[in-house]
Amino acid sequence: MGAYFPDNQTPDHGAIFVIEEELPVQMKSEATATLLALLIVLPALAWGQVNTTAGKAVFMDQCSVCHGADASGKTAMAKSLGATIPDFRSKQVQSLTDPDIRRVITEGKGTMPPLGNLGAGNFANLIAFIRSLSVEPTEESIAQGSPQRGEQLFTGRIHFRNEGPACISCHTISGLSFLGGGTLGPDLTHAYAKLGPRGTEAAMQTLYFGVMTPIYSEHPVVPQEQADLIALLKQSEAIPQTKWSTQILILIAFLLGGVFVALTGFLWRDRVRSVRRALVDKARRQGVQS
Repeated sequence: MGAYFPDNQTPDHGAIFVIEEELPVQMKSEATATLLALLIVLPALAWGQVNTTAGKAVFMDQCSVCHGADASGKTAMAKSLGATIPDFRSKQVQSLTDPDIRRVITEGKGTMPPLGNLGAGNFANLIAFIRSLSVEPTEESIAQGSPQRGEQLFTGRIHFRNEGPACISCHTISGLSFLGGGTLGPDLTHAYAKLGPRGTEAAMQTLYFGVMTPIYSEHPVVPQEQADLIALLKQSEAIPQTKWSTQILILIAFLLGGVFVALTGFLWRDRVRSVRRALVDKARRQGVQS
């Protein structure tokens, strides 16, 4: 450690002491390392101070048009583009790292254009919101229902608790007895395979279809009934669907037609002969008179 007096002044002249401390090399190295650690840790702490509510606001403003308010990707925009937009709740998206998600946002991917003007804070909030979305449930996470009871509800042998109409009124499904169900609505045999566990569950909870909404809004299907119907839909996928219903109906129609003709001919055989005899006699009389 050393001392010197500015401008060649001495302490007698009221000079200010200026102390120069020569730090050891090891101490300087430790100070540099501490500073670098702070530079790394502080931004990480700042990144951790995220706001999922703000992230949701960014999502609704910038992303929801294509990705949907529920982040499912099933939107009119996706349909019009002919694109498959991933569900943010899926394992496919949730398994991505934060830098991967940010790269997709800033650089774009497929039909998605880049979006690079959000700002660092908004990026952090948006990614935090995406992380907060629940992972898409597996089949095991859906409430276990009874396919047997689901079939009884479907066919109307058991009434819905809130007295809604039976599904068979408009729909059919594989595994039903001969003649099946109605044809006003689609065949639901492959509905579970098309919609998947989450889609089937959502469809059963909302029944958001033009014809069904006004009916079941006043007669909602309770959760246990939903689980039973989902179990039926899942099971129906494995049941072979008969391809002979139409052919059998046509055959029965021909057989009934033949029986009707034969029965009519047998019962009216004398009537036909009497009518024919009367016509012949009339024709003869007219021929004689002429």
